[in-house]
Amino acid sequence: MLFRETSRRQVLRKLAAGGMAAFGAVVDPLGLRRRDIARAADGRGSDAGEIYNGLLLLAPGAARPAPEKVPVLAPPILEKIGDGPEPTGITRSLSGAEARALGVPLWKVKGQPVSSIRATFSGSRVFEVATITEVKDGPFASVVITAQPHYIRPYPVPVAGTPERPVFPVKTAATPVPGIYWTALHEIVAIWASDEGLYRMIATMRAPAFQAERFPFELEQA
Repeated sequence: MLFRETSRRQVLRKLAAGGMAAFGAVVDPLGLRRRDIARAADGRGSDAGEIYNGLLLLAPGAARPAPEKVPVLAPPILEKIGDGPEPTGITRSLSGAEARALGVPLWKVKGQPVSSIRATFSGSRVFEVATITEVKDGPFASVVITAQPHYIRPYPVPVAGTPERPVFPVKTAATPVPGIYWTALHEIVAIWASDEGLYRMIATMRAPAFQAERFPFELEQA
């Protein structure tokens, strides 16, 4: 395998974090008034933030509104903890042929081979699939692009960073469909939404991240 074990654990934590973030939005919608939901549905935005191509860019400090559409497939339980519920899903590696058979379009960095593909299933259904690329040279150590076919719409994106130093997303047309990205301490994060699914990209850097003035990747289907 090309991935070190520490990298594998980091990837799994990121996959789990993405799923649980979506789960939190489903089970804990604080809710805005009906007017805001109607405005969000027709693209005019709401008090919570701006609607942008299937994403809800939350204003600083804004609560997540009730979603227009809740996914029919909730994040699975992958591990039994104490007396908690039994697992309802699994995560496993897939071959390229197995991944293509799922019918979920996958993306990768153009010109870079995919190191591995991992999928999380809820029962027999796909919850999310990730292409994982370990980059041998250059400023980026790894790039993980996760596809989630079932997701909250519009998908809420909170402001990153801290209240003292917020990091606002930048709109970009360089993703497969127009999306957003931002630079964190050691990574560049991008999100875009389409009819095929919600896509999240995390590019981890070898050193503290430079502030990207433009989206620094060209993507292609895996």
